[in-house]
Amino acid sequence: MRLDQMNAWQDLGAPFFSLSNSLWALVPLEAWRRGLRVTLQPSARYTLSDGNSTFSFRQTRLTGSQADALAHLCDDKQGTREVLLKAGLPAPQGALFTDHINKAELADYAESLGFPVCIKPNNWAKARGVFPKVGNRDAVLAALDMLVDDLGAREIVVEQHIPGDTLRVFVAGGKVVGATWAEAANVTGDGANSIATLIEIKAERRRQNPHMKSSPLVLDAAMKDFLDAQGLSPESVPAEGVTVTLRAASNLAQGGDSLDVTDEISQRVAEVAIASLAAVPGLRHAGIDLLVDDFRSEAAEVYVNELNPSAGLGGHIYPGAGGRRDVAAAIVDQYFPGTRAKDEAKYWYFSLNQITRLFTSRVASEVVLEPLPLIEQPHWRTLRFEGSAGSQVQLLRNELLSRVTRGSLHGRIGPVRSGSFDLAIVGTAQQVKRAEAMARDLAGQRQCTMKPVSSRPFRTTAGFIAG
Repeated sequence: MRLDQMNAWQDLGAPFFSLSNSLWALVPLEAWRRGLRVTLQPSARYTLSDGNSTFSFRQTRLTGSQADALAHLCDDKQGTREVLLKAGLPAPQGALFTDHINKAELADYAESLGFPVCIKPNNWAKARGVFPKVGNRDAVLAALDMLVDDLGAREIVVEQHIPGDTLRVFVAGGKVVGATWAEAANVTGDGANSIATLIEIKAERRRQNPHMKSSPLVLDAAMKDFLDAQGLSPESVPAEGVTVTLRAASNLAQGGDSLDVTDEISQRVAEVAIASLAAVPGLRHAGIDLLVDDFRSEAAEVYVNELNPSAGLGGHIYPGAGGRRDVAAAIVDQYFPGTRAKDEAKYWYFSLNQITRLFTSRVASEVVLEPLPLIEQPHWRTLRFEGSAGSQVQLLRNELLSRVTRGSLHGRIGPVRSGSFDLAIVGTAQQVKRAEAMARDLAGQRQCTMKPVSSRPFRTTAGFIAG
């Protein structure tokens, strides 16, 4: 992906709703905005209820005895393959080796499949320990030395290497709601900078993406070896427009790129993804990982690689390029069809950060969220207060905070900086009008000025927060 293609997304979170490692929280947030009852628990667990039906989740995955069994099946790569093949779906041919792994026997099987092959642990996640393209017997044995002897893997899958694109298709409700194409870590030459410098430039751009910043692009020994195999080095200067691949695996965690292609995949690819979910009865939504030679073609050769009922949302919410897909809403739709959030609900959040602190300090074992405030024709106002005497400005802020928290207003009050602070409030027209009059009187008493700054909606939480 070229630099001029990369998105710079605004973080969907808020100061009191940090999404850095909590994108799963978009699911209970969506439910709360629809008026559903949300109960949060430690370890990214929560329940959603409309009073008649209640469903429990961990991150984006449904939990419960049946759901947990389905998740265990999907974690088992060999077990998943057998289910897919039984359903007549295309999956790479392969075998599972367990217990005291006979390396020579495994290498013999790899040879019988035909090189190259893919070697990976049976139940590890996020591409950990995956060798996607092993080209000969010696390389197989070297990979096994690392997996078995160094990393302690006890279950190893050997399967056909399937060339082509790696595609994550999120399926819910019998339809595709998002598709992202994973591109191996790469840089595009400009004719002037070395590969090492291009990596630094792209790494900086990735840090501007709320999702990709957690998977840095780093020039390490493995990357140098990969470049060396191409006759390149970190000091090489690729010509303008020439793309240099930096790793074999198309994986975001290893510096790869994620591009939204939801509107570009062929009907053939969509049908295989939908059928893969249907092959596991009871699985209502999941990320389907496909290997495809051309995802835009109706004649595409498609293989199902894995099913992930705990699929993350980052690639769909913050793709490196392309549009954003509201997968969280699609998940809630599966369990509470017909519910919808009002348009202005998108400005409302619950205080995830505060709730998380309650859990980590063991003050609470669960938190039932107060319902989303229902304000007919809400009025939004941001006011700025300024004064020449710092002590008077601070006193004014403290008085305002004490007064506004007693009423039915919602919003936040900022800290004093350079003799000023902002007060953002939302309520009915009458409530806001009264609050403005009260604030103006208090400001006058403290020899401070008050002026309206904005009437635009802002991100807020139920109740009042001091920032």
